Amino acid sequence: MQHIGKNIKAIREKQGSSLEDLARRLKIRKKTLATIEQMSNHTEVAIKRTAEALGLTVDDIINCKQRS
Repeated sequence: MQHIGKNIKAIREKQGSSLEDLARRLKIRKKTLATIEQMSNHTEVAIKRTAEALGLTVDDIINCKQRS
């Protein structure tokens, strides 16, 4: 099973976004985002919202891809 949280963290770091920056774009607390990045299971809504904040698709998050 994919570890979506690790994928989110890897993509965020590749984009040069801080935890605080992405949390702000998601309108959640930094601590909440840190917890999300440690989790392996997420709802489709949470993944979609995170993908949009990163400028990606859900498939990009699942497959740990970053657009150029």
